[in-house]
Amino acid sequence: MKQNYLIIFLMLLIASCGSSKSASTIGASELRDELNNRNRTSMTLMDLLRQKPGIFMSRGVPVLMAAANSFNGEKSFEPLYVVNGFIVGNSFRDLRVLIDPNSVKSIKVVKVAEASKYGSRGGNGAIEITTY
Repeated sequence: MKQNYLIIFLMLLIASCGSSKSASTIGASELRDELNNRNRTSMTLMDLLRQKPGIFMSRGVPVLMAAANSFNGEKSFEPLYVVNGFIVGNSFRDLRVLIDPNSVKSIKVVKVAEASKYGSRGGNGAIEITTY
């Protein structure tokens, strides 16, 4: 009788350990997107920008690597911020007030040469943010 209970217990244990999606059907990008969606509530806009390659933090604001090649310490190297196609400006502190990090769909880093489409304001590069 104990063997029957043991077999039933093992069958239930095996059935409950199964997953609706197997590991082989989940791609790396799908897994990353799923983890980002689960962790989105605890992330700030600064955290989202830190994840992008080519951005580092200087004095508490994001700076593009290509724009920080000067020795002038007083000059601002903040990139131009563009949200949903509209130019917001060069102030990250103002951007934090305008954007809810949970509504950010994508962030694109635009290097200095590519940012020339924004004129002289894009001289330090640009960060294009798309929201939901």
